[in-house]
Amino acid sequence: MLKKTLTFINYDGSGRPVYKDENKKLWKDVDNRQDWLGFKNENFHNAYKNQFEGEPDMPMKNDIEITFIPERIIRGYEPPTFQNKERKEDQWNESNC
Repeated sequence: MLKKTLTFINYDGSGRPVYKDENKKLWKDVDNRQDWLGFKNENFHNAYKNQFEGEPDMPMKNDIEITFIPERIIRGYEPPTFQNKERKEDQWNESNC
């Protein structure tokens, strides 16, 4: 099995974690939700033209074992708040009548 080490760099303009491997290739984690069950390499896509703000391109092959430095960045789940739900619905109904 092939091995790859991904080092976290920063977040791109779309809020995706960007990692660099030992060959200086950039990878983007396109699904780093905390509530996501399991782990698949296909969530990591190389950056188009290896540019930091490049769009996610081709997914990583599944036969690669990944090590993260310092660790994989996981996005927490924050449920939506409904404190102003009635007020927002009233405004929408009034403005669209």
